Amino acid sequence: MALNSQKSENFYTTSGKDADKISTAELAAVKDLWDKDVASGRNLTTIKGDPHLGPVLYALQQMQNEILELRRYITSNEIATEIDASNLPTSAPKTAGLLWNDRGIVKVS
Repeated sequence: MALNSQKSENFYTTSGKDADKISTAELAAVKDLWDKDVASGRNLTTIKGDPHLGPVLYALQQMQNEILELRRYITSNEIATEIDASNLPTSAPKTAGLLWNDRGIVKVS
């Protein structure tokens, strides 16, 4: 999965007046239901066959995939851990926004 192709969508918002807004009380009630489900040992077979929870399970898996992709991206060589600034000019370029080396300190012109 490419890092820039988001798979998940917001389930709800906690602010604003949109139809998907959830109040603090509603959110607490949902959390309580989740905690009770976990405590009762509800299993995956029950959840994936549920017409309401099955789609939620799918959406959660999409988010999990994105989290795993972010973790892979962050820990891979795709992010530079070292930057070679040895070729930077040693005086400020006339063009704004360019990097230059001022006695070992990288500055922006």
